[in-house]
Amino acid sequence: MSEKKVVRRTVAIALGIVCILLIAGLGGAMAYYTMTINNKDSTYDSYASSHSHTDSDYNALNSTYYNYVGNHTHSDSEFNSLQSDYTNYVATHHHTDSEYNSLTVASLTTVGLDVTNFNHYWFWDPPSYLTIKGYIFNMGTDTAYNCKLHVKVWSSTDTLLLDTTVDLGSISGRSYVYKSTETPYTGSGSYWEVISEWTASP
Repeated sequence: MSEKKVVRRTVAIALGIVCILLIAGLGGAMAYYTMTINNKDSTYDSYASSHSHTDSDYNALNSTYYNYVGNHTHSDSEFNSLQSDYTNYVATHHHTDSEYNSLTVASLTTVGLDVTNFNHYWFWDPPSYLTIKGYIFNMGTDTAYNCKLHVKVWSSTDTLLLDTTVDLGSISGRSYVYKSTETPYTGSGSYWEVISEWTASP
């Protein structure tokens, strides 16, 4: 009988220890999950306080996204390739819009324009004249209309002896004309001016 009592006592003690361990483990688990829930509540409250978008905002954005996806068939790789090309272009091209526009608008310039003055001093000689020879370029891509050379000649006393224009017609973009002309005037010229003029429309 005494051996049975010892066995029962040992079993009872073992069961008591197991119960104590289970109760301690359950208490630790409850404490851990309580702390985890509190942390998540704190995280949610922080998010909610700093984000004011409603469900309707989200739904509207979601609808916009699906509409975009439904109407655009380009893949991410195509977009990334295009974005890379654009980035490379911006990195290597520094021209502004105004600089680009200045390249497109019509702009005349003379290249190697040779102007020679011939004075006649005697009353029986023919009039004096300027010879003008050279190329007139349109540096823009747009057509230059009503092109002309504005010619002026002055005497040594600053008297204007000649004020006329030499018509060149229209000059298309990135092209040129060659002009050779003699412009007569009366008197003895000392200095002169030849300026190209044009309009942007007919």
